[in-house]
Amino acid sequence: QHLGTPTTNMLGCTAIVALAHGILGASITPDRNPARCTWTGPSGHTYDFTSLGVKGNVTAYQLHEAGHTSTYLYNFCEGISSTHDESMSLGCDTTAAACLRDGVTGHTFSLGRLSTAEWFESEDSISVHYSGGSSALESQPRRAVITFTCGINTEPVISEVRESAGTTSIAMSLSAACKPSVQWAVAEGAAAGSSCDAFCESQGSSCVEGRWPTSLSEFERIVGSIQDAGCSSYQAGTYASNPQRVTSSGSGLCYWSSSSTNGRCTLEVASHHARFCPCAVPPPPPPSRRVVWAVAEGANAGSSCAAFCRSQGSSCVEGRWPTSLSEFERIVASIPDAGCSYVSTGTRASNPQRGTSSGSGSCYWSGHGSDRCELEVPSHHARFCPCVVPPPPPPAEP
Repeated sequence: QHLGTPTTNMLGCTAIVALAHGILGASITPDRNPARCTWTGPSGHTYDFTSLGVKGNVTAYQLHEAGHTSTYLYNFCEGISSTHDESMSLGCDTTAAACLRDGVTGHTFSLGRLSTAEWFESEDSISVHYSGGSSALESQPRRAVITFTCGINTEPVISEVRESAGTTSIAMSLSAACKPSVQWAVAEGAAAGSSCDAFCESQGSSCVEGRWPTSLSEFERIVGSIQDAGCSSYQAGTYASNPQRVTSSGSGLCYWSSSSTNGRCTLEVASHHARFCPCAVPPPPPPSRRVVWAVAEGANAGSSCAAFCRSQGSSCVEGRWPTSLSEFERIVASIPDAGCSYVSTGTRASNPQRGTSSGSGSCYWSGHGSDRCELEVPSHHARFCPCVVPPPPPPAEP
């Protein structure tokens, strides 16, 4: 099976989808405001997908297989019912979070109701399960399983869609699914007695719940990561605010706790104690992506840029479309034999493109919309496509 990229990119709430079986981790209850698209896991980390929740829109992805195309619709923040355009909903049940338009039968099925969402968190992903969809095998309602995994893109990237025994599993990744890295530090000196919230904030950071040590060996690894942590002896303590160190003159006694309780970032301690605090490390900026422009001509004429770049072992990059004639002229100049003898503004969303009819050198530069990679053109036209340049391979081992 081959998974296409979005046909529209009016975003609902998404992330990497896991397989239907074998989801690990503890169930969590989402905040009772699904339109905000925020969920707090047992680790204490809050996943915020608010930026993806757009009321009144849905996102459509297409799966191409064996001569037919199936369309998946989803809006995990608002539900399919929020769309104002009936042509986008494809007749989907208004209570659904996700739907399938079957490419063989043409029928539309609900994959699960928005109100049935159950969230799970594991070490490296979170997933949402929906149930109560249209009847499937043996009249059992359809289910959907979506898993969010950490990725560098701010917009979701679908990696896999699977159908098995009435369960649709979709896999996606995006940056909002990433847990922050932490750096441990001791809130000592002027910060002695402070909560970890206050200490981390004073360092231009924030305290991260869910990282508290639950064994002596784990606490010793934390101590080993801190220069001059000051622990000369260890003891299992009973305070909810552990781990901490006694700062009285000459004392190097450090307390840890086997409790996995969260909600400790706000706790203060006595002024002669100093807390061990997990402060968030800002994620590195996503790597810049260099693109090379090419014309999807010859056998690729009429193709979308997503398909053309894929045929070159690359991928199409949104957000690089020219916004002026001079910008398009620079793109043309970067392509050997671009074939433009005449340039016009044009009106198609899929611009820039070139007519490929015999003798034609007409090029059109002005498209519209930020999401054009998936757009196809007539077979006598060829699109100008921004394909990402893969990073260089790592150096060979000596």
